[in-house]
Amino acid sequence: MRKIGNLKYLWIHLARDLGCAVSFKGRESNVKIKLKNGNIVSFNHHGKTGCSDFSIVSRLTYNAISRLKKSPVKAIRFMGTDHFHDVKNIKWGSFFIDKLDNIK
Repeated sequence: MRKIGNLKYLWIHLARDLGCAVSFKGRESNVKIKLKNGNIVSFNHHGKTGCSDFSIVSRLTYNAISRLKKSPVKAIRFMGTDHFHDVKNIKWGSFFIDKLDNIK
């Protein structure tokens, strides 16, 4: 997570080939974070197209930050152009709760 000017961004990387990470309108690659309270927070890729290891950059909105602070992470879905990958064994479920206020 990083702040550039007044905007906050989230970089997410997965060392797995899911095809490409694209930002084409209507076909954006994304990461969906399912929280233990049942909410799902989606992050669409807004960076350059990248293939091989999956990596996206997305803006952290006030709404997303507010929702992520309310509940630990239960699962994460990474969606590339060719495949998706689910992570259900989350070791640090409170990551966003612990770290969102520290974005610099």
